[in-house]
This record gives sequence, structure tokens and C-alpha cells, in this order.
Amino acid sequence: MAKKKKKKRHWLKTLLFFILTPFLVWFLAFVIWFYWNDINGLFNRHEKIPSTKATKPIEGSTKPTDQTSQERIREEDRRKLDEILKNKK
Repeated sequence: MAKKKKKKRHWLKTLLFFILTPFLVWFLAFVIWFYWNDINGLFNRHEKIPSTKATKPIEGSTKPTDQTSQERIREEDRRKLDEILKNKK
């Protein structure tokens, strides 16, 4: 009976396969991790688009928007810190 001929694997090819495969997987995982917000944005695009009504302040309203109130707080803190520094000199 004839014996089947087995293909010989070259040891260098096998070694390169076992070394390069983990590096390729880690590289792909790093790229996905690095660009996760962009990838996630592709699938959740409809949720991130703000409506025009929510971003425009009402003209007759006396209530400041969140952004201006945060800026005002920072401005007040800056003034207080300036006064403290002037008093120390």
C-alpha cells in the first residue's frame, strides 16, 4: 500500500505565524480603541445631532444659558483670586 505524502511545514513559517498573529490582533485592538469615538459615532449619528430649538436661546428669557452661567462663575472666581493675590503683596 502506498503511503500518503505529508507536506512538510517549514519551521520558520510556523514561528512567524505564531509571532505575527498576536501582534496583528493587538494592533487591530489598539486601532479600534484609539478611534472608538469615531467608530461609535458612525452608528449613533442620529443621537448626536442637536435640534435647532434646543441650541437657540429664547430672546425674551431672563434665565442665562448653562454656558454663560459657567463663564460667569469662572469670571467671579478669577476676580476673587486676583484680589487675594493683590492683598498678599
